[in-house]
Amino acid sequence: RALKQGEFCFYLQPKCNNMTKAIVGMEALVRWNHPTRGVVPPGEFIPLLEETGLVTQLDLYLWESVCKMLHRWKEEKRNLVPISVNVSIADITSLDVAKVFGNLVERYQLEPKLLLVEITESMMARNMKLVENTIKGLHRKGFSVLMDDFGSGYSSLNMLKDTSVDGIKMDLKFIDMDRSNAGKGRQIVESVVEMAHRLHLPIIAEGVENQEQVHLLQAMDCLYTQGYYFYRPMPVADAEELLAQPANENYW
Repeated sequence: RALKQGEFCFYLQPKCNNMTKAIVGMEALVRWNHPTRGVVPPGEFIPLLEETGLVTQLDLYLWESVCKMLHRWKEEKRNLVPISVNVSIADITSLDVAKVFGNLVERYQLEPKLLLVEITESMMARNMKLVENTIKGLHRKGFSVLMDDFGSGYSSLNMLKDTSVDGIKMDLKFIDMDRSNAGKGRQIVESVVEMAHRLHLPIIAEGVENQEQVHLLQAMDCLYTQGYYFYRPMPVADAEELLAQPANENYW
């Protein structure tokens, strides 16, 4: 019913340069505007959509909604930054994802670099060959792909070795840097950042929640961050106000 009634929307969470605090991109995160419950977070409804096989229908709606927004921004001559959208394993197994994205940017007259694709490390572990074929198809059409949740699985290094992603997102939440083993956590983060630099892969630290983490990441030369310390996910109108400010940089 919610899909038919158009009750789903997306919020935008900025990605920032943690030295200048300038916005370098945003991620589209789905929300459900329930008629009686208000805004419902994805953790409550995505598992149900996955069980019922409706998650791909929602993703198709979300991807097109993001492209409509980018087209409107372009027509209104707003500042443009790339928007990331998430692709699930269900999408890859049931769709020609590269073809869908290619058709969307053609229909809405967008450059592919304005639409980033995020896939999770766990997706690769489930079907590496299929995911890698999808990444190559997206590359042929000019899209960039980020590996999300890097480090949260059991085979991160193998995933990175065997795939052609264009950047990685490392979630700091998988390392509790406030516990007694915080020193080990910092060493792991530093090693991941150094490895990304050696591989010439941009790295974004997500889940950044306090100034101490920002200072640590700055010291490690991890330039890009996403998290509540900078911005929480926000409605599109609020994101548009942010992007109207002159401090934004070109996308990374």
